[in-house]
Amino acid sequence: MKTYSTDMPTAYSWWIHNSDLPGIIISEGITNIPDWAFAMYENARYIYLPSTMKSIGNTALEEGAFENIYLPEGLETIGHYAFSDNPLVSICIPSTVTSIGQAAFSYCADLVAVGCYAS
Repeated sequence: MKTYSTDMPTAYSWWIHNSDLPGIIISEGITNIPDWAFAMYENARYIYLPSTMKSIGNTALEEGAFENIYLPEGLETIGHYAFSDNPLVSICIPSTVTSIGQAAFSYCADLVAVGCYAS
């Protein structure tokens, strides 16, 4: 996935859809979600991450409407504030994760279940 040198999601060409997508599907073969890529997607309730996903960038999904996110086995890195301020209810960290950035799940007030298989 193309990475832009930015600290705002509006730099991405797909930002124009931030309020009208019910969900996001990332195709197999994609290995990373760059910083800010889907931050502030106010109506997207789900995101499908492919089995090839290796990293989720800083603030990649921050301030969204994501309720449940399946993190695939093979994921290695979760960036700072990656899921911050989402209505997440549950999350399961796969065994392949080796790094979770600071405040990755901060302000997720509805988060009631966390499973962690990573060491």
